[in-house]
Amino acid sequence: MDSIPEIEKTKRDLKEWIMAAITLQDITVKIHGSTDMNEAMDFIIEATTKLLKVEYASIILVDLKKRKFLKSATNDPTRPKYSTWQYLRPNGLTLHVATEREIVVIEDTGTHPLATNPMLKDLGIKSLLAVPVVSGDEVLGVFYALTTKKRSFDRFDLHLARNLAAHAATAIQNIRFKNELLRIAREDPLTGLLNRRAFMERLEYEFHRFKRYGEHFALAIIDLDYLKKVNDTLGHQMGDHYIVSFANVLSGELRKSDVSGRIGGDEFAALMIKPDKEGVIKVFKRVQRAWVKQAQLISFKPTFSAGVYLVEEKIPVLSVQDIFQNADRQLYNAKKHGRASVSVMGTLTKLTE
Repeated sequence: MDSIPEIEKTKRDLKEWIMAAITLQDITVKIHGSTDMNEAMDFIIEATTKLLKVEYASIILVDLKKRKFLKSATNDPTRPKYSTWQYLRPNGLTLHVATEREIVVIEDTGTHPLATNPMLKDLGIKSLLAVPVVSGDEVLGVFYALTTKKRSFDRFDLHLARNLAAHAATAIQNIRFKNELLRIAREDPLTGLLNRRAFMERLEYEFHRFKRYGEHFALAIIDLDYLKKVNDTLGHQMGDHYIVSFANVLSGELRKSDVSGRIGGDEFAALMIKPDKEGVIKVFKRVQRAWVKQAQLISFKPTFSAGVYLVEEKIPVLSVQDIFQNADRQLYNAKKHGRASVSVMGTLTKLTE
């Protein structure tokens, strides 16, 4: 017959298991409901600290082929909350756990050969649990439970860790899938620039910013000259090259704050934040020079025409449609005067000699 202390211990264990199961269920609902990777990683950290009763936790998403971690999150107050794109240390614990796909329990970081990260000493970490996050054949990452107390993690801890890793893997894959669908829905498949719908949404956003904060911007509509001639004489594959090479140059010459998109077959658009007329003209002259080198067409020089409308406080604008139509009129002005030119608020500048 069991003694009273053993019965009481069994009751405590059962109560702890039930509470852990409830906590795991509550937090995994949050994880699976998230559509943002940073938020999901925060929930995983929250779950780790609560379920495994540790002070610190972190999760690292990895790319084993490139030996890099893609993104990490931590509740360590001495480090940035999120980090990206760093190489995994060749003899480090993260690479070992990800490669071996096994949970590693370190009861004493002072003596274990894999506990070499200086961060452990800085935080005073005495014991830790490192858990691989695996989906099918792919290792997605590793999460850590870290404590400043010397501790042995028992079978129940390992059971919780495996369950959490399984839920984390599902959530991470779901978010990646959703993000990929979103990217496909917003990107032009040939150039990788924003498609028409996504670009118009961004134009709407910038217009609202202008109305609220007075932050002026310019809309440029760009038409590639002679795409039909390229397709007819050099073939559609070269026509695609004509388009892609221009897209690469356009996005490369714009500033990081600017946005480019492909809004039709041979029609592009750009949003330029806080521009001036002379600066806009300089940008398009650079684009023209760079495109000639990028396209490398022997039979003729590639050129484009652009119309630019400046949205400023001194110029009343009623709607996004007005902005687009005004930029389109500027493009018509550029094409009417021989193409290979940019028209900015009625001022025409040739882009080629």
